[in-house]
Amino acid sequence: MLTELSQCVAQYRLWDLNVIPIIYKDKKPAIPWADFQKRKSDATDHTHWFSGNSSNIAIVCGGISGNLVVLDFDNPDLYVGFSDYWQEYYGKPIQDMTPIVQTGGGGYHVYLKVKQKPQLYHPTGDERKHIPDIQSEGGYVLAPPSIHPNGNPYRFLNEIKKIHEVKSLSELAIDIPKKPDKVITAEGEPIPDGSRNNTLASIAGAMRCRGISEENILLLLLKENAERCIPPLPDDKVRDIAKSYVRYPPHPTPPHTGGYIDGEPVGIDTKRDKNVTDSVTKNVTATGKTMSRFDGLSTRIRTWVEGTTGWWETRELDAELGIAGSTDKENRRQIIHRLRDEGVIEKHAKINKQFRYVDTTAATLAFKAASDNAILPIKWPLGIEKYVNIFPGNMAVLAGYINAGKTAFMLDFIHKNQHSFDICYFCSEMHSEELRNRLKMFPAMDIEDWQFDAFERSADFADVIRPNCINLIDYMEMTTELYNVNFYLTAIANKLKNGIAIIALQKKKGQELGRGQEFGSEKPKLYLSMDKGRLSIIKGKSWVNENVNPDGLRVSFNIRRGCAFDKVGEWTR
Repeated sequence: MLTELSQCVAQYRLWDLNVIPIIYKDKKPAIPWADFQKRKSDATDHTHWFSGNSSNIAIVCGGISGNLVVLDFDNPDLYVGFSDYWQEYYGKPIQDMTPIVQTGGGGYHVYLKVKQKPQLYHPTGDERKHIPDIQSEGGYVLAPPSIHPNGNPYRFLNEIKKIHEVKSLSELAIDIPKKPDKVITAEGEPIPDGSRNNTLASIAGAMRCRGISEENILLLLLKENAERCIPPLPDDKVRDIAKSYVRYPPHPTPPHTGGYIDGEPVGIDTKRDKNVTDSVTKNVTATGKTMSRFDGLSTRIRTWVEGTTGWWETRELDAELGIAGSTDKENRRQIIHRLRDEGVIEKHAKINKQFRYVDTTAATLAFKAASDNAILPIKWPLGIEKYVNIFPGNMAVLAGYINAGKTAFMLDFIHKNQHSFDICYFCSEMHSEELRNRLKMFPAMDIEDWQFDAFERSADFADVIRPNCINLIDYMEMTTELYNVNFYLTAIANKLKNGIAIIALQKKKGQELGRGQEFGSEKPKLYLSMDKGRLSIIKGKSWVNENVNPDGLRVSFNIRRGCAFDKVGEWTR
């Protein structure tokens, strides 16, 4: 393994990478480095830079280093998901194919040569959960054997002689959001998809701070949405953003007289009494009683925090509550510190300025009063109900190979259950004419006999789930970020009450699990795998017969008239 600076420099030259010196135990260049984005450093430079005193080293990304792109994973969980996808895509572990560096900060660098090299991209907000930092043209990364400011070394995790080359990052399920064409239709810059919610929320928070009424906040947000957002959000979502801010009292500060950048007030700080911080952080009682005119900020922050799920960053909090100016942000810092001490929030172990609400509430399971007859009397194609019970709030997944019969399975399910349950069918592949033609295949069924609601939908299914119905999703497309399949399934499950959801996924031929592999098998209570002429129960959580484990059972079938399922033989292992 490369450990000495001279060894590493020699290896970087073999990989056709351009290097520059970095201040020891720092991340700042030791030289003006702009010129080295255009010309290669040579042996003379290296001798001058790296002989004598200790030095860190960085690799310049982009075309000067043979189209080098470095995927910078600060989030170890995201790296694990990416490496699992790599294994599925190439059939080999990532560490066998391209250099991997463990950074001094605890993250991971993946070195790639990319023919269609992307620009630098630094994800923000929720994007950080799905996209790593993209270090490309105009950027550099610290490299082994540099020492991080915290004292930890950068080190290679493998010994690879060649950097793996791909055509584009989309080949590896990393799709960088495209910047929209710069079309200004109102005062200010266009607001692209991915930042619409945060930007409108920032505007709403800033206006609420200035005491502007709910009606006027909504009118402005609707105007900004229509004229600047690309594409515009639905009006009801804009109304929700406006309503989420009027529940807070106006911030007790003088009106902001500075400018705005992306909807966030900047410029002039207001003068405060020097005892503001103490009054904010020390004089709020456990009952929320206001102890001073500044305690509104503490209440608003606590209310906002209690409404969050997952990890969030302080800049998201600032943007949504309109916290601006050094004094306000110092107050916010003290409030966050106190919430940590109280155990209301916890700080991320590795990512700076990220926190999570510690929700200690848990719904009581009144099992003594629960009904013995809660099992839903669902009828499945091929008699699956003989082996697996389904309860209200459950989810099932049908992973099927292309043209194996997923849609026929869904329509046969509707046929068997439409008179017993309210059913919503969300379809991403058929228009109304094709669906009508499929339904006409069922014998002894007139088109007017069908009793279900059908919708054309291809994404964001959690937004349209009907909590007390049977929801059929045919199908949930997973073309990128396959490791996030559990995130989408969980979002759907969280919307269910007395209803259920059955989600179809694509899968590769010969594999049991669908897109996302084991990531998609955690949430469902029933997981089915379909190949042409064969259906398998991969997971059945609730057994009908305590002596018959449904996991691993399979049956062969024929599809009659393209709609009805007929068993060929019995269920076997």
